[in-house]
Amino acid sequence: MRSFTQNFWILAIAAFVILIPKNAYAVSAAVQQVTGEVLVAKAADPETWATITGDTQLATGDSVKTRTGTCSIVYSDQATFSVDPNTMLIIQERSDAQDIQLLLGKIKGKVNHQNATQPFVVTTPAAVATVRGTEVDFSYNDEGQLTVDLHDGNIQVVNDAAEMTLDLGGKKSITIKFDKEANIIHIRNECNSDGEVKFSVLGTDYAESPCDEKEVNLSTAEEGTQIPKDEKDAEDELENPDDLREPSTEFNA
Repeated sequence: MRSFTQNFWILAIAAFVILIPKNAYAVSAAVQQVTGEVLVAKAADPETWATITGDTQLATGDSVKTRTGTCSIVYSDQATFSVDPNTMLIIQERSDAQDIQLLLGKIKGKVNHQNATQPFVVTTPAAVATVRGTEVDFSYNDEGQLTVDLHDGNIQVVNDAAEMTLDLGGKKSITIKFDKEANIIHIRNECNSDGEVKFSVLGTDYAESPCDEKEVNLSTAEEGTQIPKDEKDAEDELENPDDLREPSTEFNA
């Protein structure tokens, strides 16, 4: 009888383990290294913010807001995201990824590709970035502009509404602004990038050198005007060949 009971519980535990969803083993996030004013709102009561002073475990749907303070969002030994002052974000644990919804402010991420069991995703209204193992900073401001500063490694940035895909590698800095009402996406390769940035929008491929930017009108699927680097370039583009003719010396009577 004892043998039967033992076997029963062994089989029951095995069945329970098999039925556990894969994402049940996803590493949970925790707020650590808290300095200054940092607040957390639980998913069940997102309007109620509580000030924290020490390590705090987070669950999916919880929000973190820094005012004058800073903190780190730590995923065990897999990743750490440092949170700057005046930043607000939401943690989401998905079955296929760990998602940080950056609503405002700046975070600096370090993802250990050897330890990470899932990709980390940073979501903003401008674009979504997938981080698998690298050091990268994300800033999102109240004008709807996302800045991505990649220090090393590789990441992919996408915007499904614009059918935009952008792969970054090496040391790159880009800004993306998506005007949903005007249906225009604006992408700039910043001057401190170590080379050109390649991306596609609506199936058309582009390559922008450092200090160059591209604007695409999604309604007409036409490429926007490339912004010149300085005023001289702008004058050269608008120059009329007729202006180069010798001035006339004839006068009408």
